[in-house]
Amino acid sequence: MDEPQVVKIIVVGESYAGKTSLLQQYCFNEFDHNHSATIGCDFTLKWITKNGTKLKLQIWDVAGQERFQNLSKMFIRQAKGCLIMCDITNKKSLEAALSWRNVVKDIADEVPIFLIQNKTDLLQGEREEYQTEEYLNQFAQQHNFTRSYQISVKLNDKVDLIFYELVESMIEKGVIKLEDSIIKSSFVIKNDNNDRNKAKKKECC
Repeated sequence: MDEPQVVKIIVVGESYAGKTSLLQQYCFNEFDHNHSATIGCDFTLKWITKNGTKLKLQIWDVAGQERFQNLSKMFIRQAKGCLIMCDITNKKSLEAALSWRNVVKDIADEVPIFLIQNKTDLLQGEREEYQTEEYLNQFAQQHNFTRSYQISVKLNDKVDLIFYELVESMIEKGVIKLEDSIIKSSFVIKNDNNDRNKAKKKECC
């Protein structure tokens, strides 16, 4: 049995942005209203198969408190992808995402970084400008985030999607490689060449 490829993903952001809830929802389909802030760092595992390649997602929940910042930097090393979480009801949470982006970029510059606004289920009535999808997309482009999404962890809205897209982005950037895809690509090219040779022989006859 082939060992799965370990893929380290970090989830960072201010406290109470929904990082722990995101992991619980994605990995266990659970949502707990009453959990305390993460102390230090913790991780959860999720096994997936992508194009025939087994991947073990090691998803790290990194504490948002300032006193854990040096510890957080240590856990960012060797990450293949990053989700930066914000609370859509708190503008300062979005602004703090820039500080986290800079921290991640300094340590793991090549990895895709997604900007995630959580808690859309709490929005009522007309949205503030910073709560609109258009504003988030412009903000993300301006500050060089790979992609941006508005989600609700509580309602399980777009939770699976952001991890699916993050894995896709990691493959596109080459930070993880699918060996089976490489083999299949080579096989297709080889067959294509054989077909061309056969066609030439038929033409010669």
